[in-house]
Amino acid sequence: AGDSTTTQSILTSGRHFRGDQNAVMMARVAVDIISAVKIELGFRALITTAELVNSKSANSFTGTEGCCWIYDTTDTGRGWDGMGVAASSGASRMAAYNVAPVAAAYEYLQIALQDTVAYFSHFTAAGVRDFGPTVMAGAVTATVLQAPYVIVRARNGTSKSLDVDKIWVYQGRTSA
Repeated sequence: AGDSTTTQSILTSGRHFRGDQNAVMMARVAVDIISAVKIELGFRALITTAELVNSKSANSFTGTEGCCWIYDTTDTGRGWDGMGVAASSGASRMAAYNVAPVAAAYEYLQIALQDTVAYFSHFTAAGVRDFGPTVMAGAVTATVLQAPYVIVRARNGTSKSLDVDKIWVYQGRTSA
C-alpha cells in the first residue's frame, strides 16, 4: 500500500560482506510504477533501519556506513544515482548514469566493492553493460560488515511493486 513516509518493502540479509573481501552485489529488478517512488539497492551496515539514504538531493544518510544505487522521484529530473557513506562521511553522489527506470522493464544494477571503493555498473534487460564501472572513492569503510539490501518505498497513496527477479551477492574468502 502507498504512503509518503511509512510504507515500504525491504529485502535484506545478514551483515556478512566487506569491502576488503571484494563484495559484489547484482540484482535484476523491475518496478511497476516509476512515479512517486524511492528504490535503493546495495550494501548497508545497519539492518535495523529501512533505507540508507535520507535525502538524495541533500546528500544525507540515515545510516553511517554503506553504498547503494538509488532512484528517488523526490529528486526532480534525476535517474539512478550511486551514493555512499563511510564512517558517517558522505561520499560524492555519483550522478553520471542519470537514466530513470522504465515501468515494468527489467534492468541489472551492480555494485562491486574493493576496499573503500565502490564500482557502479548498469546493464540492460539483455545483460549488456551500458554504464560503468564508475568509481566512487570513500564509499565504505573496508572492514565494516555490510548487509545487501533492496527497498522500495511509495511516495504517495498508490502501491508500488518492485520485482526482484534475481539477486547475486558474493565475496572473496580473505581480505583483498
